Amino acid sequence: ISDRPPVLPPLALADMVAGLYGAYATMVALRVAEQTAMTDAAFADFLKSRGFNEGQIREFEKGRQDIPILTGPHLGGFNQPISVPELIEFTAKASAMCVADRYFRVKFR
Repeated sequence: ISDRPPVLPPLALADMVAGLYGAYATMVALRVAEQTAMTDAAFADFLKSRGFNEGQIREFEKGRQDIPILTGPHLGGFNQPISVPELIEFTAKASAMCVADRYFRVKFR
């Protein structure tokens, strides 16, 4: 827009991004702690129960990388333990919803 100088967004964007990075760092720390607390056999059994084959399981080193898991809690599994990948996904979605809510509240008062 050439008729006016650039303007800042009407929200505390840096604060929100810092919060997202903090939440992500917490999830990474939990992921590493969760994986390293498992025995090798428990780690392999967990991956096997999530659909990984023996060759894929051998490629993973506990606590070294994110492991994309395509399955999770389903209907009726509300009292099952939830693992860190699901927490990371939920945190990302909830954070995005909070940022969007704040934006729309300020933008469309």
